[in-house]
Amino acid sequence: MIETVSLHAPPRRAAFPRWIWWAAASSTALGAAFLLDGAVDAALRAPGPPARDWARFLSWIGEWWSVGLMGLVFAGAQFLRGRFAGARAAVAVTLAGMGTGFVGTLLRSAIGRARPNAGVPQGFYGIWHGSHWIMGDYQFGSFPSGHASTLVGLAAAAWVVNRRAGVLAGIFAALVSWSRVAQSSHHLSDIMAASLLGLWLGPWFLRRILPLLQRAVTTAEKRAGN
Repeated sequence: MIETVSLHAPPRRAAFPRWIWWAAASSTALGAAFLLDGAVDAALRAPGPPARDWARFLSWIGEWWSVGLMGLVFAGAQFLRGRFAGARAAVAVTLAGMGTGFVGTLLRSAIGRARPNAGVPQGFYGIWHGSHWIMGDYQFGSFPSGHASTLVGLAAAAWVVNRRAGVLAGIFAALVSWSRVAQSSHHLSDIMAASLLGLWLGPWFLRRILPLLQRAVTTAEKRAGN
């Protein structure tokens, strides 16, 4: 007997969207961070002057303006060495980090979570408290961390462009993130939320900025040739 085989394969089940897996993993990680806030915050707090001074320095060097300046200096060095693709990538990675940090700053300003060292009860206050606006008030700008949003977004974008650069940027992001918790400026969950934001948005910004830079350079070259 000859066995017949159907030419029409049974319909395959649609793959579960990857973003749903990422969303579930992110929610789980953030929920765990909230549960561990108290214990981890206490464990990472800087115990004395040497650690506090080091944490203060890392927080200063991890500010958005410092990171932006370092990125542009690196891009300039690449340009002067004739590595134009590297210069474009450095600018794009830097802008991706800045963009992620900007989103993080907007969120923390609107959410209004009290910082660990704030002189008010811990909680989420939004943009209004005590009969006045608190949007932009330092002590209500804890969630998510602006430092971590910027640096993790930059590291995630750098990883897409160059694995080694991504690892180095990730180590720097981890050190600066520690410094924010060590100074009682942020909770663990603030860092986790910022890290997730950076992992999602850093590559997203990069994929949109790089083509724009490429088109701008191409247009400039055509005009220079005319």
